[in-house]
Order: sequence, then C-alpha cells, then structure tokens
Amino acid sequence: METLDDDFSNILMIFSLFPSSNLNIKDIYNISDLNLNKELLLLSKKGWLIYIDKETYKIHQIIKEFLLYNFPLRCEHVVPMIKNNLKCIRWNEVEHPKNQQRYMTFAKSLIDGLSNSDDGLIMLSNNLAMLYRYFGYFELALKYMIIVKEYDENTGDKVSLAQTYNNLGQVYSSMKNSKLAKKYNLLSLNIRKEHSSYNIQENYLSICDNAIREENYIEAKEYLDKLLSMKTDIKSIIPIYNSAILYYLNIKDIDKAFIYVNKALDKINNGEVDSKHLYIAYTYSNISEIYIANNNLDLAIEYRLKAKEHILKNFGDTHPDLEYINKALTTLVDINKMNNIF
Repeated sequence: METLDDDFSNILMIFSLFPSSNLNIKDIYNISDLNLNKELLLLSKKGWLIYIDKETYKIHQIIKEFLLYNFPLRCEHVVPMIKNNLKCIRWNEVEHPKNQQRYMTFAKSLIDGLSNSDDGLIMLSNNLAMLYRYFGYFELALKYMIIVKEYDENTGDKVSLAQTYNNLGQVYSSMKNSKLAKKYNLLSLNIRKEHSSYNIQENYLSICDNAIREENYIEAKEYLDKLLSMKTDIKSIIPIYNSAILYYLNIKDIDKAFIYVNKALDKINNGEVDSKHLYIAYTYSNISEIYIANNNLDLAIEYRLKAKEHILKNFGDTHPDLEYINKALTTLVDINKMNNIF
C-alpha cells in the first residue's frame, strides 16, 4: 500500500468490498457510482488487481482478506456505495425481482466486508435475505435476516421490528421450521396490534397457512375470512386464493376449492398479477392437488408440470421446490400408469 498514493489506496480499500470474482466495469459503476477505468488499469499493472480484459477485473481473495483485516471500512466511509446497492437490490413480496439476482453477490460482499451497520446497510441486509429466500437459498436468507433482527432489537423501532419478525417467520417457514415460523409471526402480529396495523395481512396469511398445516381448521377459517374481507391490492390476491384452495381441499369441499382455483387462474391468465412470480408455481401445485382429490390424474400431472416449468423458466434448476415437485410428478405418473394398466 505504501507504493500507492492516497487516492489509489482509497480506491483499493473500496474495491475490497467487492466480491472476489470477475467484475465488469459497468456493474462496478452501477454499484459504486465510480468511474475507475484508468485507476483499475494502474492497480492491475501494480499487481493489486487481476486484469481479465479492458472491461473486466478481479481482486484476489487473499488481497481482499488482507485489505479487510488491515484497512477495515465503516458504513460512513461508503454511503454512496450502500445507496447504489439499495437501488439494485430491492424487495417486493408480490413482484418477481427482475434483474436483481446478478447484483446479490455485490450486496453480500458489501455487508460482509463492512465493520459496522447503519440503517441503509440493514435495509440492504433485509432485501438480500428475502431475495435469498425467494430464490431458495434458505441458510443465507436466515444469516442476513438475523443481522437485521439483532439490529432492530437494539434500536427498538417497533414498526421495523414487526416487519423483521414477519420476514424471519417467512424464512423459517421456507425452512419447514413451523415452531419458529409461528413464534416470529406471533411476535410480529402482537407488535402490529399494539403499535401499527401496517402489513398485518401478512400475519393473517401466515397464521392461516400454519393453521391449515396443523389441521386447525377453525382458526384457519377465522383468518381466511379476515383475509377475504380485507381490501387487497390485486397483486397480493393470489397467495390468499392459494390459502383458500388449500383450506377447502383439506376440509374436502372440492366444489368450493374450485371456485378459488378459477378465481386464481382468471387473475393469472388475464395478466393481472406478475407472470414470473413464485406464487404462480404454488398455485399450479395446489390445483394439481385438487385434481388428485377429484381423481383426475391427467390434469393433476398437467398442472404439476406447469409448476415445474414455471420454476425452471424463472428460477433455474437449483430451486429447492423442484425436488418436491419432481417427487410428486414421479408418484403421479406411476399411479396413472398402474390405473391405465388395470
């Protein structure tokens, strides 16, 4: 570092907050708002960076760790970088996060590299956690959601804490940990009842779904009725219809379940909801269950295939939900073959 002047040393320290993978200049600019063509070339000539081509550089993992250990940066040193990461990493429960997956490694590296936290970094951690959950990386989702939880518990902001507990409950639900999912959802609900009802619909939906899994159909119906009576943004309606489908399927009222199947398909087929969202795959899987109960295995297989194709198209072949869908498909196909033989 003593061979570099202060400006180049500062740039190199900032660069330690980037992932140690191939970095395109355009992405560096989007994340940091820094135009560093000349500086990066000079740093690569001096051996601090690896030159891939005129638009691509890489910081070696050993150099990255050396810089982070010896020249740690705090949030206040890189406020513009945090803000630019937040522009690239956003989270909205009812819209597919288009083009954000490519920036997730940048956000992860930034959060891991800074030696303290502030409101902006915590918001980024929350968004990253929920994106990891959405794309099926549950352990990473939990890691960054716990960072948010600890920060919010220390600051005591009740409204933020209610959302954080809700989000943490969703992560645990995705991890099939019903006990902790229920715990954090109830913590969130109690805060919202006492301080602010903002987003309380999320809690009602979680309680309803958890009650269905626990076969507590009285509680499930109570919260399903609450959800169906609330004024709901059209983009939020499909998860509620999914809960209604599952509730009526489980109490064996297939005709009523089909009412909500048709409502959900109407919204999906008319383009009224985000066509790439994960909840559409869940809708197709739920419809498959309805057709199984109705002894129509051909349509059950068709909708399970639709769920599989939706996930493959929008999330790739590593999403964990594919394992369950493939097992269900194998079982359905085998049963259908046996039925056709006999």
